[in-house]
Amino acid sequence: MKLHEGGTCGGGMTARQQAIFTLDELATYLKVGKRTLYRLAAHGEIPAFKVGGTWRFRQSEIDRWINDQIQAGRKKGVIRTDEQPKLAEHSVSSGRAVRHRRQTE
Repeated sequence: MKLHEGGTCGGGMTARQQAIFTLDELATYLKVGKRTLYRLAAHGEIPAFKVGGTWRFRQSEIDRWINDQIQAGRKKGVIRTDEQPKLAEHSVSSGRAVRHRRQTE
């Protein structure tokens, strides 16, 4: 993070005012399991950095990531309705049926 004159970051907030979450704190904030967050961080799927070998998360980046996930979900929803939804439902249900038959044999 590069500080500008007066000890502020680009957003006008001082470096000390930016919230940094631990894994436990972010799990509570997002209401997800710690294992899920650890996996996302380890695979680079959520903005994170390590301090002394432990994951840390900047709240401003997490909030931006949440908004990006929401936008991506909306775009996927539009694509699904434009495509043939019956085909997608059919392939999912036939996959379940195949899996079920294998388990009973």
